[in-house]
Amino acid sequence: MVHLLRELVVIGAGPKAVAVAAKAWALRACGGEVPRITVVEQRGIAAHWQAGGGWTNGRHYLGTPPEKDVGFPYATAIAGNRGSEVDRLLEQVSWKSFLLATGGYARWLDRGRPAPTHDRWAEYLQWVARTIGMEVLHATVERCERVDSARWECVVRDAAGRRSMVSADAVLVTGPGPATDVLSTAPGVWSVAQLWERSAALAPGGRWVLVGSGESAGAVAQELIYRGVDSLTLVSPQATAFSRGESQFENSLYSDPGAWQGFDAQARRAVLARTDRGVLSRRAQEALALSDSVEHVSGVARRARSVDGVVHLEVERPGAVVSELEADVVVDCRGGDPLWFLSLLGGQARAELTAECGGLLSPEAVAEVLQPTMWCGGMPLLVPALAGWSQGPGFANLSCLGALADRVLGGLGVELGEESAASVSSVPVVAS
Repeated sequence: MVHLLRELVVIGAGPKAVAVAAKAWALRACGGEVPRITVVEQRGIAAHWQAGGGWTNGRHYLGTPPEKDVGFPYATAIAGNRGSEVDRLLEQVSWKSFLLATGGYARWLDRGRPAPTHDRWAEYLQWVARTIGMEVLHATVERCERVDSARWECVVRDAAGRRSMVSADAVLVTGPGPATDVLSTAPGVWSVAQLWERSAALAPGGRWVLVGSGESAGAVAQELIYRGVDSLTLVSPQATAFSRGESQFENSLYSDPGAWQGFDAQARRAVLARTDRGVLSRRAQEALALSDSVEHVSGVARRARSVDGVVHLEVERPGAVVSELEADVVVDCRGGDPLWFLSLLGGQARAELTAECGGLLSPEAVAEVLQPTMWCGGMPLLVPALAGWSQGPGFANLSCLGALADRVLGGLGVELGEESAASVSSVPVVAS
């Protein structure tokens, strides 16, 4: 039996935070002992899924089926033979229950179960949080430090500038970090956040270059095509802008990571290359096909400069050939820094993480040491965004939030005894 770690700090209030809180709520209702969970987020629940969060304008569509909600795949393992009791409770905060509670279920079915917008997905997550009574500490995490190699002390700052300390046994990092990274500060070179901030006022036309060919680039490309552009160029290292593999076989690896440990490095790389990294969804490809002014350039964007209102982007092509693209606007869509959280770590915490990674801090080194519990080796720093390589691709995104919550809470020592709960069938659901 693992000793129960009693306090968990979660950085960010997105889907992963809500899923962990929901699983804890269900386990507690079944009589289980769970940690105290402190969710720290400055802007609010699901902020990154709404306009103003930097990663979307809220009107684009969810890339995974909404039925892959906070309880999916509804196979709670840490409750032993009482897992079905926990799962029945989690069904009360499912996507279907949200639609039933808010009056949209029949219409959604009649429309063919379409993907919701990011805004609608945010509304679902907020509804779950209200239903389970998830509390959010509205503050920014400034520093997380290790104390005596056993505890965490996190310094947080609220909107009024007041600082306070939150202690914990473990820290769970969620979210992609800021959307403000940009390859150059030259005029006309925008971050993803700047694009979405300015999207409502964009005039049609113009020459646009997007650096990257993944999910962020796909969403930005769709927005620009709908508005009308003179030309749109995607720049990425791949030979072309590949489509994401979305067959039942590929999807099953995201829903159920059980088979992942049996794959060697070559097989894992092949799966991730087809389904995750630098690939465009079917919806994005269909949007790109509507325009005859879209092209892809294979290469790596190196630097950009602005001359007389024109952005000159230097691209290193295959064979070390360097060429230059001209554009009115270049948008850096390469995604956030996977190690963005390092800036929050104090000296002791950073040294401990470096030691766990064998002396080198890189995304690959952290991914290699991530455990089934999402811990970085033996360090209770949980980073599921980097767990795709070692534990299964679904843990890094929305594909198996319920399984992720199982791993997180199980790693903290949460388990459920064999006794039957008095009643787990009538916990009220709160309609929004």
